[in-house]
Amino acid sequence: MSGVATDYTEIAILKDTTKSWKIALFLASITVPQVIIIAALLKMSF
Repeated sequence: MSGVATDYTEIAILKDTTKSWKIALFLASITVPQVIIIAALLKMSF
């Protein structure tokens, strides 16, 4: 899941759409920690 959010083409498309690098890089900085936390919680529950 975090692979899609950190893929260069996805970031470039988001940058072109929003005309802002800050918003495009914000996606990766928010998504990666969420994926790690959710994976850790799921691993602990099983």
